[in-house]
Amino acid sequence: MFRKITLAILGFCLFCSGPGFSTDFRPTPEVDLGRVLIVFFSLTGSTQRLARILRLYSEGNLAAIVPSEPYDLESVRSIAKTEITTNYRPPLASPIPTVDDYDLVIIGAPVWFGDIPPPLAAVLDKCDFLGKPVAVFCTFNGSAGDFLSKFRENIKNANIISEGKFSGITRRNNANLNAIALSWLKSIAEAFPKQ
Repeated sequence: MFRKITLAILGFCLFCSGPGFSTDFRPTPEVDLGRVLIVFFSLTGSTQRLARILRLYSEGNLAAIVPSEPYDLESVRSIAKTEITTNYRPPLASPIPTVDDYDLVIIGAPVWFGDIPPPLAAVLDKCDFLGKPVAVFCTFNGSAGDFLSKFRENIKNANIISEGKFSGITRRNNANLNAIALSWLKSIAEAFPKQ
């Protein structure tokens, strides 16, 4: 009996130390960036996954960009292509928090047809970033396309201090993604204007 319990515990420990788990993941702030707002749009959950990890390492606040009418995964490709081509800005379910209360704003979204998705474009159209430092990231499986240049064209009054491109989020295990996210945050800290 004791041997079975010991083997079960050993098996569980081996399972938890496998590629999907990180034994060195610390859900405490690793990088001091002051008050951080992390604004993100995610359709499939990949960008949200990265935003949550960034939040854990920076102790920032999350703000999801949510269209008032959710996209249907079956038809999103044709709808998104039309929205991008026509510069459509979908109405949002709620506004993002004001950037006044934050030292840094991190903004992330998936790449749609080499461009920024319309819900992110809607936020960028409405928000003045008041000269705040902004770090932007995009997630994708193929190419980042013109995402970052389109982002720079659409954002108002921001001091862009870092740009991150993250490919293959869905294929990455937690330990790998945690390390990549922490490395990017540390690079932001190096570029971050100290108060």
